[in-house]
Amino acid sequence: RVILWVSAYVPVVLAINWAIGGNYLFLAAKPAFPTAMDWMPAWPWYIGVLIGLALAVAFLLYLPFLIADRRAARPTGGD
Repeated sequence: RVILWVSAYVPVVLAINWAIGGNYLFLAAKPAFPTAMDWMPAWPWYIGVLIGLALAVAFLLYLPFLIADRRAARPTGGD
């Protein structure tokens, strides 16, 4: 759900960036100072890498809850 909300939020930020010449969410360019984004491809390709990283982090954060839910739903078989 978080990824979907951010995906809905991005067009709004793009419009604001275009209107005021900003770079919110670094959608227009990489930051001028050194960051991990320096290891990513040039604009606009790094946006896809950031989306992939966001999906991976969201999945890793959700993984313990997924495992717990699957264990809880497993039949006990001891009756």
